[in-house]
Amino acid sequence: MVQEDIFNRKKANIKKLIAYGFIKKGDCYFYKRYFFDDAFYCIVEVSDHVACHVYDASFNEEYALIHSSLSKGTYISQVRESYQALLEDIVTHCFDDQLFVYNQTMRIAKWIEDNYHLKPEFPWKTNQHAIYRHQDNKKWITIIMYIERSKISKGEGMCEVMNVKAPPADVDRLILEEGIYECYHMNKKNWVSIILDDTLEDSRIEELLQQSYLLTKSSKK
Repeated sequence: MVQEDIFNRKKANIKKLIAYGFIKKGDCYFYKRYFFDDAFYCIVEVSDHVACHVYDASFNEEYALIHSSLSKGTYISQVRESYQALLEDIVTHCFDDQLFVYNQTMRIAKWIEDNYHLKPEFPWKTNQHAIYRHQDNKKWITIIMYIERSKISKGEGMCEVMNVKAPPADVDRLILEEGIYECYHMNKKNWVSIILDDTLEDSRIEELLQQSYLLTKSSKK
């Protein structure tokens, strides 16, 4: 999805939203903008996430083709380009950069830096995933991934997931805790995944990170 890529690792700045023209309704901020010679309009909703909807101005009906990978051709490509330019303008003027998507992820990243003096590394071109590793043996302590929630639990949309290493004997017990799941992408016998959406308290995640740190550090000779 274009909008997911554009708003990835961006945090809304409320003052900038209001200055740009967003209107507050309840706990959300809304903005309506016509584009592509006023043939379409977009409604952007900002709360704890960003939702964008495109409508055909002639019929006031949602224009589903904007998101369909099956829809191709010069016209739809031009509409998409105009839509993307609109969203990029909103991001430029209303959002600030941040390392991660979720607030809990940002807090945990600060805890890692304060306690282990480590910063995240983004070794892949997409910058979707970050790793923390020991400086001496280069072993991973944890990886933070931005993935589809359906890959590890029920639900739709994207989520931020942290993998931590655990003793194999503890894995079956750990995945019974709410917020902890069978590991995605890594060895399920030695690692577990945590969705960083505040389901699990920071203090519990910090305990699991400390354990992962000890399990992956160099052995004393």
